[in-house]
Amino acid sequence: MTASTDNLIAKIALGFREVVQLVKQLRDDLNVKIGPLNLLNTSDKTSLVASVNELKNDLDGKPNIDDATMSNQAVWSSRKVDAVITKAISDVINGAGPDGDTLKELFDKIVVLAQTDSGLVSTAGVQSFTEAEKLQARENIGALSAADVGDVSSVDFAAIVEDEWLATS
Repeated sequence: MTASTDNLIAKIALGFREVVQLVKQLRDDLNVKIGPLNLLNTSDKTSLVASVNELKNDLDGKPNIDDATMSNQAVWSSRKVDAVITKAISDVINGAGPDGDTLKELFDKIVVLAQTDSGLVSTAGVQSFTEAEKLQARENIGALSAADVGDVSSVDFAAIVEDEWLATS
């Protein structure tokens, strides 16, 4: 071999070493940026592509968000769910003021009304009224008292209805 051939071989060998060093450096840089495959939170750790495909397949099985229509194949976004619940609550309270816009507040108001107005007639339990309260109630609804009606235990109401019915037929 000649000196120029030896020189050319040395330059080529040096070039190869530099290329190998650059490839190793590139590999190390990529490994740092990509990270070790064993740290992937997927079951398939053979490659990044396999892990991404596993994630895609998992996502394909999830329902899509569709706020426009109701279906068994899609779900509403949390924003849509919140809007529907807020509207339903608004519809239930129908413009009630801030002191009556929850079921608890409404319940408390009903309890207060029931406790403060003992003059309300209720079927929920036994009540007692004064004669003045009974008279006022009868006057309010135009009813007669038992004394006004008298003793009706001996009246044959069926005969009266039958007579009236026969007289008009």
